[in-house]
Amino acid sequence: MAYSIDFRKKVLSYCERIGSITEAS
Repeated sequence: MAYSIDFRKKVLSYCERIGSITEAS
């Protein structure tokens, strides 16, 4: 369970980072 939650957080943060880059450019 903990692994799944941590994995989900990583995916969400990754998506946010991609979104920020997309907005910047």
